[in-house]
Amino acid sequence: MPDQLVNSHSPLLLLPAEILLLVFDCFFDTQQPQIRLESTERCYYNYSEAFSTLNALERTCRSLRLIAKEVLNTKCLWKFHKPIAAFTEGHSIRRKATHIEILRDAYSFPRPRDDYPWRPREELEQELNTWGYCPVDVKTALNEDPAQLELAFLVASSPDLQTFIMDGHHNFYGISSIDQRYELPVWLIPIIQVARKTPLNGMDHSFYRNLQTLDIEMQFSFDTSLAYLFLLPTLQTLRLSWMVSQIPFEDEANWPVKSRSSSVASLTLDEAEISGTLIRLFITSCRELSCFKYSNGSVEEMPLSCSAEIMSGLAQQQDTLRTLYLEPHQRGEYDYEGMTLTRIDGFHKPYALERLYTPFWALLGKPQSTYTGEGSWQYPQMRDVLPPRLQELSLYILPIMLSQEYNDGYLSLFSSVLPSDTKDLYLKWVHVECENVLECAPLPFDFWNIKNVFLEQGVDFDYIICGYEHL
Repeated sequence: MPDQLVNSHSPLLLLPAEILLLVFDCFFDTQQPQIRLESTERCYYNYSEAFSTLNALERTCRSLRLIAKEVLNTKCLWKFHKPIAAFTEGHSIRRKATHIEILRDAYSFPRPRDDYPWRPREELEQELNTWGYCPVDVKTALNEDPAQLELAFLVASSPDLQTFIMDGHHNFYGISSIDQRYELPVWLIPIIQVARKTPLNGMDHSFYRNLQTLDIEMQFSFDTSLAYLFLLPTLQTLRLSWMVSQIPFEDEANWPVKSRSSSVASLTLDEAEISGTLIRLFITSCRELSCFKYSNGSVEEMPLSCSAEIMSGLAQQQDTLRTLYLEPHQRGEYDYEGMTLTRIDGFHKPYALERLYTPFWALLGKPQSTYTGEGSWQYPQMRDVLPPRLQELSLYILPIMLSQEYNDGYLSLFSSVLPSDTKDLYLKWVHVECENVLECAPLPFDFWNIKNVFLEQGVDFDYIICGYEHL
């Protein structure tokens, strides 16, 4: 960097702080290392030099210290197939990492280790040994994917970590539990160990006191020790995606987290295939859960016992829960004909709920295949199955979930969401997504008439059909 940029008399210092922040941000051009994803060429962007320059600014320019420090302490974007060592050269820089983000399109390719300038194997193994143990399955990464260990070392040397987002694809190298039934990614071990009060060598209990966000792609792995994440004292947002475990959880008595004790306020379980008991325990571990999002990762219909466990847990958060996203089945063109699609009871219990997204059938059920428009079967009144203060309602509909014989009744059904007395009206917006409607086929119901009913009450109504939005 030219000397004039670090000169305290430089005209650069006269620029507004916002512009200076953009200038320094350019030192970490996150686009350049993202090009040519399939190429084996090394990235020649010199991260080490950029960090050193910015670190020098932070140390020598009092006027620029806060701006330089903000960029220095927050930039750590990395592609798995690029060496992470460039980010971590120098002990002082490594210990300042506060935000780590692994991008969604970051892949780990099974190429020979020598394709990239990783640190020598002996050096990596020596650092791994400082943890106090070195499992055999983790040692495999020394030869096949050193990036896994580099990330683990970065996490272990970042006591002031605030955000850790692992959204990229990765070859799984983890640590197995004693009974070999569960696995945990090696780069989560430092955080788990601190949370369970048994830090690795070189760490202590003061680590991760500022950790607020964890967003982890679990790559079809799972371990019950994930429960310890709820013991992190400042964790606010926890997202765990693609967790898979077919093993029933039967050790509820030894769950390490007291009911409603965790600081986690936003919990997301995306594409999860774990037992309903575990989901309930995740929910009830939170002291004041305000947002819960769950989507089922299986193409199979979610058992009623699982949905009952989830709603049981949410009922214990009825005074704090504001947002609920519940998708009990993967969206797509599956064999819905053979599914019961039984209504899930309990949406009305979280009385503080303001925003709800769920399939139409989960809230209201599905007519029997033999339904002819006559007889005792009927939808419940929507106001009876929804919380009283709901402001936003979003429903996902497939034609197979509906009955052609009930066509004229859907206007009345949607109207039933409105309270009898307008002074009790909290609802502000209703959104309907209707997919898999065949071309030239009649719409499942008259959206315009339904929309007019809501507009007359001052409630916005919009809908999407086959990807086309109508407002």
